[in-house]
Amino acid sequence: GNLISGLYLAITRPFRIGDKATVFGNTGIIFDIGLLYTRLRNDEGHIILAPNLSMVSTTIIIRDS
Repeated sequence: GNLISGLYLAITRPFRIGDKATVFGNTGIIFDIGLLYTRLRNDEGHIILAPNLSMVSTTIIIRDS
């Protein structure tokens, strides 16, 4: 499921690298959209791994930079 979702995200591009996003209550800058996970870095420098299947099926808030 994550692989198919990763391909879907690569094609539709609902968000881009560099976007500030909130997902699962965590806010960070998207720095990698892989085939299995999307990676965000929060203000403290921590990395948030969000499974692509969840990124397709949950609400994501894209914030103005």
